[in-house]
Amino acid sequence: MPYKEDDPPAHNARTVIESLVDIVSKNGNLLMNVELYPDGSIPDPQRRILEEVGAWLRINGEAIYDTRPWKVFGQVAAGSGAPVGRHDFNERTVKSPPYASDEVRFTTHGTSLYAIVLNPRPGRLLIRPLGLAAETKPGRVNRVALLGHQGEIPFQQTPEGLTVTLPDRLPTLYAAAFRIEGVIR
Repeated sequence: MPYKEDDPPAHNARTVIESLVDIVSKNGNLLMNVELYPDGSIPDPQRRILEEVGAWLRINGEAIYDTRPWKVFGQVAAGSGAPVGRHDFNERTVKSPPYASDEVRFTTHGTSLYAIVLNPRPGRLLIRPLGLAAETKPGRVNRVALLGHQGEIPFQQTPEGLTVTLPDRLPTLYAAAFRIEGVIR
C-alpha cells in the first residue's frame, strides 16, 4: 500500500527509541520498515522520525551498539501493575507517555553498565537493581555519567538502590542513558 501524506505514521521518534531500548535490553534487534517513494526518497514524516532517532543515537549509541543484556533487563516502574516475570512489548508502548519516570532498561559493554531511563524527568531517581542488597549483587558503583552531559552526576549507592540526580536540562528529548562503572566486575 503506497504511503499517503494524510495517513501519519503509527509511531513517532519517542516510541521507536523506547522500543529500541526495550528490545536491546532483552537481547533483541529492532527491524524498522520505511516506505519509499518510487524515486527512492523517504516521505517527510518518516524521514523526520529517522533523523530524530539518529540524533538520539549519536548521543546515546554507546548504550545500544555492540552491547549485551545484563543480569536483568530493567526496572519496571513502581506501582505499574506489570506482572512479575512478564515485561513484554505491548500496546502500552504507544501511549503518551507509556513509561513512568522510574522505568529503566539495562545494557552492558565491557565493564560498563548502561541504565537507560525511558521517560526521564529532572530530579532524583532510585534504581533498585543496583542496590547493595539487591538480588543482582552488583559491585560498588564508583562513577556515573549521563551520556551527552558534561557535568558531574551526583549519586549514592545504598542497600535500597542507586540514587542518581538527573540535571534540570537533559541532553536529549527522549530516553536518557547513564554509563555506570564499578557494577560489573
